Amino acid sequence: MRKRIFAAFVCLCMLMALVPSMAYAGDTVSVGGLCEHHTQHDDACGYSEGTAEVPCSHEHTEDCYTQATKCVHEHTAECYSDGILPADGEEKTADSCSHQCSEESGCITKELNCNHEHDANCGYAPATAGTPCTYECEICNAQAAEEPECICETKCTEEESNVDCPVCGGENGDISGCMGAAMMLAPMGAGAITPKEPEGEGIETKPYQIKTKEDLYWFANEVNGGNTDACAVLTKNITINENVLDENGSLNVDGSGLKQWTPIGSYGIGGEKAYIGTFDGNRHTISGLYVNIIDSDESNAVYAGLFGCVGTNGKIQNVGVVDSYISATGDKVCVGGVCGFNVGGTIENCYNTGTITATATAQAQATGIYSSVGGVCGFSFWNIFNCYNTGKVSVTGDRAWVGGVSGSMERK
Repeated sequence: MRKRIFAAFVCLCMLMALVPSMAYAGDTVSVGGLCEHHTQHDDACGYSEGTAEVPCSHEHTEDCYTQATKCVHEHTAECYSDGILPADGEEKTADSCSHQCSEESGCITKELNCNHEHDANCGYAPATAGTPCTYECEICNAQAAEEPECICETKCTEEESNVDCPVCGGENGDISGCMGAAMMLAPMGAGAITPKEPEGEGIETKPYQIKTKEDLYWFANEVNGGNTDACAVLTKNITINENVLDENGSLNVDGSGLKQWTPIGSYGIGGEKAYIGTFDGNRHTISGLYVNIIDSDESNAVYAGLFGCVGTNGKIQNVGVVDSYISATGDKVCVGGVCGFNVGGTIENCYNTGTITATATAQAQATGIYSSVGGVCGFSFWNIFNCYNTGKVSVTGDRAWVGGVSGSMERK
């Protein structure tokens, strides 16, 4: 019993070790929320949690259905007195047809026409939206304003640095403070994809209409270029690479001939690059994703999936990731089929059948760094509803959480 209690205590400590790096602003610009000067929500900040929908317990009875008749019988030669079917275009009465419409023949069906209204007996309660924290830390903002901010997208080296960066460039530039990502993507393969702007305006009422892989790559570039609240809907199944996995869930090839996918959305410095729009898969699938990210910088976190990072109020729904291979290596990696890191959004009605794998390289016990790998989402701080995974999920390294749907969850 003592061993079990100790093991539970250790697990709790491991979970809490991740909170400071995800929730506090530290010495970066505060965008509203928890930081070292505002460690708990209160009445002044206005934060409140939403509530999940309580489903209706009403069970349909015979009174909830109406009968509908639509004859599906197709006449045969026996339906005609002369035993001859009519020729194409010929009008002929089936004067010997004995067919009678019935439920057994499939001509009479029951259609749901329930007039039930929610009441106290059925227990239904709609979901309620929470309210975000409005606290903005003047201390953190002042500290950030006094110091220049690195703007590098990629890691600077002694041989090549970003001259436009206020931290790394100029005569007094110091690349030791570079925040760019030192990532190596696997080779892009033989055929590059030319992004094409889809129809739509990218707003919730007129989302981008994604029907080709060229549309999807354009949308990824649009979001990763700064339009993080762009909305989109799939109108067809999308295939980027064919036959990525064999029957055992392993790569059919070494990856050199596959087109690389760059995840939609990243965390940035304070979550400002996370995806916060609505992406509706419309019950379609995205097939053939190939992601293989190797991060050599211990200060970076890697978020890999169809979406890299989903932020507050972002929503991914009704999409399946199939025949895909998503892999990441680094000290701190969050890898999932649909999403790598869900900061404050919702993932609903999604699934993954692809292969998700990661190598967590953090070793020192004092680092407090953990990786998280799941079939649908790597690490989730917020909502995951009605999702499932049937793909292979694996991780190498002893400082990582792993799960079928999500490697680690803070809420639901």
